[in-house]
Amino acid sequence: MNTTFLKVPPAYIILFLVLCCFAILRLDSIGLAYFGDEAMVYGPAVQQMASNGPSMFPGAIQEDLSRGHPMMFHFTAGLFLYLFGNTVTNSHIFALLISLCTLFVVFKISKEFLSDLYSVLVVISVASFPLFIGQSAMVYPEMMLTLFALTTLYFYLKKNPIHFFISASFLLLTKETGILFLFSLAIWNILNSIFIDHKKILSADFIKGQLTFVYPLLPLITFFVLQKIKFGYVFYPEHIGFIKTNYESVEYMIGNLFRQLFEFDYKYWIYLSFALLFLLFHKKISLKHRIIIAVIYFCQYKILYGIWHTNSFIAIAAFIVGSLLIFSVYLSAVKSNFTVKDEMMLVSFLFILIYVLFCVINFFTDRYLIICLPFCLIMVYGLIAQVNYSKQIGIGFSVMILAFNFYFLATTRSNGETTPYYKNVLMVQQEMVDYIESSGLNGDTIYCEFPHFVALNNKSAGFKRRDIWFTIKVDSTIQYNYWITDNFCGQNYYKTIENRKDLKLLKEFKHGNAEMRVYAGF
Repeated sequence: MNTTFLKVPPAYIILFLVLCCFAILRLDSIGLAYFGDEAMVYGPAVQQMASNGPSMFPGAIQEDLSRGHPMMFHFTAGLFLYLFGNTVTNSHIFALLISLCTLFVVFKISKEFLSDLYSVLVVISVASFPLFIGQSAMVYPEMMLTLFALTTLYFYLKKNPIHFFISASFLLLTKETGILFLFSLAIWNILNSIFIDHKKILSADFIKGQLTFVYPLLPLITFFVLQKIKFGYVFYPEHIGFIKTNYESVEYMIGNLFRQLFEFDYKYWIYLSFALLFLLFHKKISLKHRIIIAVIYFCQYKILYGIWHTNSFIAIAAFIVGSLLIFSVYLSAVKSNFTVKDEMMLVSFLFILIYVLFCVINFFTDRYLIICLPFCLIMVYGLIAQVNYSKQIGIGFSVMILAFNFYFLATTRSNGETTPYYKNVLMVQQEMVDYIESSGLNGDTIYCEFPHFVALNNKSAGFKRRDIWFTIKVDSTIQYNYWITDNFCGQNYYKTIENRKDLKLLKEFKHGNAEMRVYAGF
């Protein structure tokens, strides 16, 4: 009798089943058309990469599709399409495979400092979050960025310099914002060298350790030098205009980001419960340090959520200083008995802090937070593993996360890319495109929101079945032959247009909470 299967640790069997279930549940999304930025940028970009032939060099695809980003994501996705067929479905299969790899790496890195039970619970918790589910089959670089951030941390902990260099280089070449994670890791390495390993600053051993974080920059610098030579810029000029530094914008974005991370979609209750458990039951940190951390967190909460009214400068200072105080208090409390658990949590905390600070001045959309999700949950379970009654609390906490996630999925009205219900939007868009194409309206003028313009006139978006060009504009102040409205892009206009006497409703489409209507003008 073959007993090889019986020798596989139960945690790996459970992990395999979780990954299989997750893949099966996402199969209904891989055949859909592109959504949002997928349709406008990333989907056409990887298809063009496959058509042109995979390449990592600037100019491999159009500038308006590459947007000045490094080409690792486009290259790997384009190579997959080049090998297996240049279709929308295959690009979504590629995205799903990246997501499954991400879950596997979450498990591997969790096993470095957690038990098998907690490692599986971390994976289940990550996989059940609407933010992860929504992006798991979408052609966006953020999931690959998350994957390489995790592998970079894994090889750092394993002290494998060659694999670390490869992983960190891939991280930076996926998207330049990957430098934030490498920077966070470099800052931690300096602190670790000084306070934990007690190395002398500027000693040969100290400098050698820091050079590890310089070498992965070389491929990225090479790419940007070539881009500067070819196009005359390092960063895409349009993206530079997205950076905002005035206090009011920064304060608003800090509050918004904190609500996205810790409050919106029930997350407030999860993190509040965790904070109470940490304060009451943590067995490694003294009560004095726990109280200090709790007070700082409480003050941050009051200021950042506007409960205590302050000016912008105080709010920003409260976020930065408060976070650094929490970091320093925790480091001070654990450095005498330092473990890999503590290192994982401190690195995760430092990265989330730096990433949030970057997001508040740069262009931000909710999907960018996907990279924070596994680090948040790894940090949470790392702390739970150090509290009294940790097994019972860990299981209870996981059940709470799953319950809240499933409750949100059952009750949300969101059709955005941070939930799996974006497919409702795609289904009504597909029905709308089929209707418009079959109605022979290519000689008429049509009003619609920009995403529908892309769906109707860009075949690479995956909606069109015929090579027909429609005359479409997005200016609602002039008269058209036909009007297309919806409740997810143009919500305000969707309601007001119902009362217009000069329009006649021709067709209505509905899936879940997503609705679209086609009107004819008299």
